Amino acid sequence: MGETTNHESPATGARAAFLTVPWGLGDVGRALIATLVIFGLALSISVVPLLVTHWLTPAVYPAVRAVLQEPLFQALILLPLEAAFIVPVWWWGVHKYGYSWRQMGLQPLADALPMLVTTFAMLAGFYMLNCCYAALLGLLLPGLEPLPVQLPIEGGWPVLTLTFLSLAVVAPLAEELLFRGFIFRGLCQRLSVGWAAVLSTVIFAIPHMDPTKLVPIFVLGLVLTYLYLRTGSLIPGILVHAAVNTASFVLLLLMQNAGVAAVGLWRFP
Repeated sequence: MGETTNHESPATGARAAFLTVPWGLGDVGRALIATLVIFGLALSISVVPLLVTHWLTPAVYPAVRAVLQEPLFQALILLPLEAAFIVPVWWWGVHKYGYSWRQMGLQPLADALPMLVTTFAMLAGFYMLNCCYAALLGLLLPGLEPLPVQLPIEGGWPVLTLTFLSLAVVAPLAEELLFRGFIFRGLCQRLSVGWAAVLSTVIFAIPHMDPTKLVPIFVLGLVLTYLYLRTGSLIPGILVHAAVNTASFVLLLLMQNAGVAAVGLWRFP
């Protein structure tokens, strides 16, 4: 059925048996294309009305632009945009091959305390790496400016709450399901575990687009993949991912309220 392979899986040993899945490179490629299409359609909600009104009805263009730039509208777009990562996982994993969400990686952990300690340790390590990398880039490439990062504080707490849910709840769940639970395991059917980890992490890092943050996000992606390999569950990676994004959100909020410029140090992975 589907794209199962006859050769021995790169995953060996009982701990890595969960890496053997029925989807392969073809399904991974189709899922990535579908993700790009979904993102394109979502972004077109903001772009197409501007283009149409600018060309056909210039008189209403300022009003349409004002609505699309409203923090509430942008927050409402961000939530389904992050959730869109789950759609390819559902279609090519749950729907096509009959996998449950537990089989997709949402496997509960018997002992959560060590994972909580690991989460905070990795959170501290990630920000230490982020700061060191930013300082190194500043010395080696003083002209390279990080992308500006701003929270929509002018929208008030309703908009901030929606933004927080998107970045710290929906994004970690959806991205871990796609990049680790689906893409990484699909790549393992043709590649070694190491190369599958590297390639899936590259795919994870590229959409974040800021060249000044690619290395820390790449390292974070490798760590999240390692957690998945170590535990057989996406829950630890989701917790670490959520902790990183939550800390980024809180730090950005404090900096903006204090009037301190946030120049991209706290990038959301």
